[in-house]
Amino acid sequence: TSKSPVRSAEDVDDMALSYAEMKAVASGNPKIMEKMTLDNEVAKLKLQKSSHLTQRYALEDKLIKDYPRAIAEVSARIRDLESDMQTAKENTFPSEKGFSPMVILGTTYTEKAEAGKAILEVCSRIATQDSRPLGEYRGFHMDVGFDGLSREFYITLRGKMTHRVNLGTDAGGIITRIDNQIENIPKRKESNEEQLAELQKQIEIAKVEIEKPFPYEDELNAMCKRLDELNAELNLDKRENELVDDAEEQGAPSRDRKEVEREDR
Repeated sequence: TSKSPVRSAEDVDDMALSYAEMKAVASGNPKIMEKMTLDNEVAKLKLQKSSHLTQRYALEDKLIKDYPRAIAEVSARIRDLESDMQTAKENTFPSEKGFSPMVILGTTYTEKAEAGKAILEVCSRIATQDSRPLGEYRGFHMDVGFDGLSREFYITLRGKMTHRVNLGTDAGGIITRIDNQIENIPKRKESNEEQLAELQKQIEIAKVEIEKPFPYEDELNAMCKRLDELNAELNLDKRENELVDDAEEQGAPSRDRKEVEREDR
């Protein structure tokens, strides 16, 4: 298949002998034994070569399609996270208590506890799982919704990217969670930068692997050459036909003999 990692199964140990080969083996011809061994080894090496080429083609596909797409996506996330970091920096105006003003449904709150209570009040009126606009905080638009699977309310901060915060039942803790999510943006950017570096490393490794030849190419060619020589010397196809003809002559009555038997009846 085209999937990676490649998995292959061998079934080359059992050798099916032709009529001529069985005759030759019975006669003790060492060249037949050599041919049988070479047939087995060549089949194994060809299977390994096929697996090698399949892996090379898979790497080539990744270099052409997968890696460029992944790098573009990660690079875009890094730029968006940088933009959100700048948004938070330019719109954070903490009071003496460290709380920046928060707008909830058009009302501005300057106290953390009051803002948290207002959010809980909005949540208490939500009857569906659809998210809805909530307000603004530190330059981010906020939506609030209910997750039916986790049975929790959440807030989505929308800048260039979205940042989701699951809410608890403590009014002050809600604001703390939102702040922690915003402060975690640089870590997300760092994680994506590490991912980008790893992708670039994988590209360099893939380029090296693609250039590697099949390690047993010379051995395979030598075996195939010797096998061709043995086949030519043994001329098994011709011998097999001759032996089969002999068997037919010895085991089946001729046309004239059959006619005689019919006449005797």
